Amino acid sequence: MKFDLSPYLLVIRASKQRMDIREFYAVGRLASSYDIGYETRRHALEELIIQGLVVIDGSRLSLGVLGNSSWLVSNLELGSLEAWEIVDSFPNRSRKFDPDLELLKKIGLSGELFVMEQITRFLPEALHDRIRHESLKNDLAGFDITAPSTIRTEIQNFLEVKTSTRPGNHLTFFLSRGEFEAAKSSKNWFIVLVQATGNEMNLFGYLEGSSLLSYFPRDTADGFSWTVTRGILSKDDLRIGWP
Repeated sequence: MKFDLSPYLLVIRASKQRMDIREFYAVGRLASSYDIGYETRRHALEELIIQGLVVIDGSRLSLGVLGNSSWLVSNLELGSLEAWEIVDSFPNRSRKFDPDLELLKKIGLSGELFVMEQITRFLPEALHDRIRHESLKNDLAGFDITAPSTIRTEIQNFLEVKTSTRPGNHLTFFLSRGEFEAAKSSKNWFIVLVQATGNEMNLFGYLEGSSLLSYFPRDTADGFSWTVTRGILSKDDLRIGWP
């Protein structure tokens, strides 16, 4: 459920700056609005201290540890700008969970269903029997959807869908070793990025697997190999439309 995160964000910003708690409350007493006033600040601070996101170091506010509080996760899922600012205020060493990875797992299916729906609308009905949601049957295939190319329909594409609720012009995603191997072995493998903000899903862009291969990490020692890697792409890195 989405609700107003402004009081929490006030506290997080003050904690990031290590503001003196007396100054924090003094500003609240002088505030012209209840939303940023003393009582609102006090309640928000108390809740964040209980949850461990904020601690008091001497007389100063300080960031604690980022945990997956239910109110925070639900607002991240809805693409809340305030929720993502709260997350991004914490350095990696102060995080108990990786919100990008957790949310990709949770909303992945909805992104795949969005792509299935859009491709079905785009392609003529005679080709619909070639659109298959592969990940529902085999999540180790290295791709989520197989469908005819929208450019050359005689070609069958393999689509790996990644969905994020993080707003902005960059999208963070994770790729497995199996997905890498599929990208490497098929010239018709594509990554399709979907951005989910609020109640809307939009195509962020797509890229052929061959363009991604140079970005993947390399195994450097016998007996050791990577299994999952993180990627970040901007709209400028991607192609528009559908592959």
